[in-house]
Amino acid sequence: LSMIRALNKHLGIPAEVLIQEPGGTIPDDVEGLEWNRFPVTEMARKGFLKATKNIKEHAERAMRELMARAGGLQVAAPLCRKNDGTRRNAKMDSYALAGWCMHVLAQAGDNKPKKAYRKGSITHAFLREVAKLSSFEDGPLRAQQYLASHGIVLVIGPHLANTYLDGAAMLLEDGTPVIGMTLRYDRLDNFWFCLLHELTHVARHLGDGGDRMFVDDLDLRAKDNDPREKEADEWAEEALIPAKDWNEHPAQDAPHVSNVIALAQRVGVHPAIVAGRIRWRHGNYHILSQLVRTGEVRKHFDVQWK
Repeated sequence: LSMIRALNKHLGIPAEVLIQEPGGTIPDDVEGLEWNRFPVTEMARKGFLKATKNIKEHAERAMRELMARAGGLQVAAPLCRKNDGTRRNAKMDSYALAGWCMHVLAQAGDNKPKKAYRKGSITHAFLREVAKLSSFEDGPLRAQQYLASHGIVLVIGPHLANTYLDGAAMLLEDGTPVIGMTLRYDRLDNFWFCLLHELTHVARHLGDGGDRMFVDDLDLRAKDNDPREKEADEWAEEALIPAKDWNEHPAQDAPHVSNVIALAQRVGVHPAIVAGRIRWRHGNYHILSQLVRTGEVRKHFDVQWK
């Protein structure tokens, strides 16, 4: 498209001749947007874009099609610029992040729930119900279905290079809440904490004149002082393992497998969640590795991981 614009402007060749469409027009360029910075080759490989020959040469056309599905330029273009509603790594590539977010929004728009979301429906009790789904072998799929029944879309969009991303909470143009997750760490404890964290953003921080997007690199959790992120962490922790049960049980001080399983049964969640909490609190990721269940989440979702 950039070449077509140049030929039209400098040589006066009509747009409909260049585009080979009767009455065709050339879309205006978007100021400040560098189309060649989108990782279109990787996006095509992972199913975000239709794979075509020499896709890098046609990056603008491919991205415009994705943007249209994601809600248009008014929704997509701001994604390429930094905003405050993020727990993001300083090394994060804003164009890779924007491409990932557009894919998630496009998928959500194509799969909107039949039931509309009711604001205020995400309460502590709601989050506890979601957390308890972790006890089922197919818990991640059950969670996706449960959220859809309440008007919330959960989209799994594989991690793109240089995004350092675990999850995001966003809104479609019509206000439908969307949770996107990368599953870059294919572990049950990470999945459930991230899901509950993003649900808290939907409940407490999205819309009403506030941010329309939060993106989260949970590796930065210990360093982040944003009160909204802290609140999302606290609500997620309480939903997964209520403070009363956590404080009364010996598992945190005596992290034996039997104690982990006992606490998990007491609060009705998968043992991986208790093991993950203990590993986080102790800062020791060598203990209880047999319980966090690596490789048990991605298998539930039909997406291209490589």
